[in-house]
Amino acid sequence: MQAITSSHPVHNAPLVWWESRAELQQTLLGTNSIKSILNISPPQVNNTIAFSVRPGNSFDQPLHRDDDIHYTDRPRVDTYPTRTNSREAGIGFFVAATKSTKANGATRFIPGSHLEVTIQPPDEDFSCYAELEPGDGFILLSSCYHGGSANRTKDEERLLFSCFMTRGWLRQEENQYLAVPQEVAKGLPVRIQKLIGYAISEPMLGWHEFKDPRVVLDPENAERVAHNKKYSASQEK
Repeated sequence: MQAITSSHPVHNAPLVWWESRAELQQTLLGTNSIKSILNISPPQVNNTIAFSVRPGNSFDQPLHRDDDIHYTDRPRVDTYPTRTNSREAGIGFFVAATKSTKANGATRFIPGSHLEVTIQPPDEDFSCYAELEPGDGFILLSSCYHGGSANRTKDEERLLFSCFMTRGWLRQEENQYLAVPQEVAKGLPVRIQKLIGYAISEPMLGWHEFKDPRVVLDPENAERVAHNKKYSASQEK
């Protein structure tokens, strides 16, 4: 018999569970060994947006942090953590479909604002513009102050595609189960199904009828979560 332990990724508190009362009794009596395993909480899609900013119908969006929706609480740091990092709730990827300039509404952001305490208000004087050529991209931490800008041109559209990812145990900003109809989700590759939320945040967060939530998309290949079984790479389409 084995008790299985894991560590909470934020608080580093041990989580222990047993598959039967007998295992629990044996552990309390000190008659069994304890096996440690590493649990993984894969990232998931937080939102996907296509920004079309046209002349005469735009404004300077207030500078904001996207992780405000997850009630983050960060102290100020001088050096960004390079190992265990519980500061971030997400990360965003932007790709320009048209030229993005200060004049047509390029995204403003404040470099270094991800190091500041959560309650630090933004200062527009420190803003920079993410000016891009078509096909260029930039990456933005959810803790960084940013905001879209007004399109002050006469005939230019600024078209930008974005996708933000968040941690597997946080609620998604955009409800992917409504945004992507189930019949559409069934036809997506397994890796994309998992990215939009049809996956377990180990050890047992997000199950449906004690099975991997992909049971609603692919009933024959959904394993019971309690047995800690995983899909092999060969099963992913």
